[in-house]
Parts: sequence; structure tokens; C-alpha cells
Amino acid sequence: MRKLRGFTLFELIIVIVLIGILSASLAPFIRQATNSAQQHYTMNNLLSQGRFALLRINHDIRNIRSNSTSDVSSMGANSISFNDISGTAITYNLSGSNIQRNGMNLVDTATALSFAYYDKTGAVSSSASSLCYVKVSFTLQQNSLSKTFTNTVWLRNSTC
Repeated sequence: MRKLRGFTLFELIIVIVLIGILSASLAPFIRQATNSAQQHYTMNNLLSQGRFALLRINHDIRNIRSNSTSDVSSMGANSISFNDISGTAITYNLSGSNIQRNGMNLVDTATALSFAYYDKTGAVSSSASSLCYVKVSFTLQQNSLSKTFTNTVWLRNSTC
């Protein structure tokens, strides 16, 4: 008589039940790893956008043509308008959740943008003629993660 090889129905059911139990017990760990990977991706995206925006803003402010009122036309708490060394008019402002450069979105996940203006003694400056450096700060937020970027930019062509 020939012996049949294979699994019985009972053995298959036991294996399926064991796989189900293992899957159910491992699901929270897999979900946690997936959430962690998503948060890591989101934070990297925020850091990338923030660094790009901060470098662009710093470069432009550093290249303000002069600290005269004809070259720095507006010094607001959350906006700045000026002419760079080539005479190009540049404006940075916060519009909704967008940090804009001349009306074009630079970053689209912003919750705050601020500029603080200082003279050579470190006192707050309210006039372009005494402007020596600008502190730039903005916060980006995506999902539940947020990151604040801050830098101090000295004007290249100021009289300080």
C-alpha cells in the first residue's frame, strides 16, 4: 500500500491559527515602527524646507544694498522689503501658512515668521539708517511635528 504525503486539514488549521495569533501580537510593534518612520520622514521634510528657506532669506538680507530708507522700504514684525545689491526689490512675508518671497511661496507649512531689527549697539532699531543686523525666526509645522528656525544676519553693506 502506498503512503500519501501531505498535511491533514487539522494541521493546516493549527498553522493558520498560530500565524493569526503571531500577527495579532506583532501588529502593535509594526504599527509603532510605521508611525516612527512616518514621523522621521516628516521631520526630515521640515528640516529640508526650513534650511532652504533660512539660507535663502539669510542670503537675500545679507545682500541688502545699503541701510538707507531708499533700499530698506519696509521693516515689519513679520515682513521686510528691500533692494539687494543688484537693485532687485525683494519682499518676504507670511501669507496664511506660506512664507513668500516676492509673492512666490518659499515654504508652505509655516505657522510663524518674525523679523527683529537691531543697530550696532544691539538696541532695537526702528529706522533703516541705523540697521546693522536682522534676527529672522520662523516655525514650520506638519502633522503634529514643528520646528523653529532662527538666525542672525549681518548686513554686508551697512555702515556699522
